[in-house]
Amino acid sequence: MIKIVKNALIEWNRVYDSHQKMQHAYLLMAAVLTLVTGGFTLADNSIKETSLFLVQVLLGVFAVNLLAMAILKAFVFDRLAKLRSTKKSK
Repeated sequence: MIKIVKNALIEWNRVYDSHQKMQHAYLLMAAVLTLVTGGFTLADNSIKETSLFLVQVLLGVFAVNLLAMAILKAFVFDRLAKLRSTKKSK
């Protein structure tokens, strides 16, 4: 079982870049915190509200990061790649 998990993590590390890994981490943290919040509903309402706020913050950071990376990839990274290719061809 440990070997399967280790191989899956190695493959995940090989396939995804650092930005995608960070996005996966945000979503995983939000999912885990949502599950923990479900347990807090039995104990205290204020803790539940605080943890739900943290989930919303994580999802907001995820959305802003996703939008920023999409803009960077669309406008900046493409232009940098074109500039590098023209410099190398000269």
